Amino acid sequence: MPREMTEVGFEPRDMFAQPKAFGVVNATPSPADGVRADDWRYRAAVVQHRFSRAVNDGLKLRGRHRREFLAQYADVRSLSVGRMGRVLRGEQVATMADLAFWAEHFPEVVERLREYFDWWVQDQKRLADLERERRRS
Repeated sequence: MPREMTEVGFEPRDMFAQPKAFGVVNATPSPADGVRADDWRYRAAVVQHRFSRAVNDGLKLRGRHRREFLAQYADVRSLSVGRMGRVLRGEQVATMADLAFWAEHFPEVVERLREYFDWWVQDQKRLADLERERRRS
């Protein structure tokens, strides 16, 4: 069961059965024990996992290291190497500003999130259809 400890009440990586898979594996990690797949915290962790994976892949494809890449933004506190490391490892919740920053540099960030959101919308529609069908029977 996830710990309750951050400003939003959870660490994203704690939502996964394998916390160290956060931002590393291509697949969507399974929920941790006691966490449902439709829990908003788990879904937020999946979004951040995909975001982290896209950023890490973008850096790797361009032959850059996070520290080197962020050096030009040293005067922006929210883009510190330490904070971004925690965000990309899922130890700290990402912000919309983080998403906007990295998506500006790596458009694949938006593509990876769009794929997940498209699935999410389709899943919600499928569940609503099943519920309507159940009520009719």
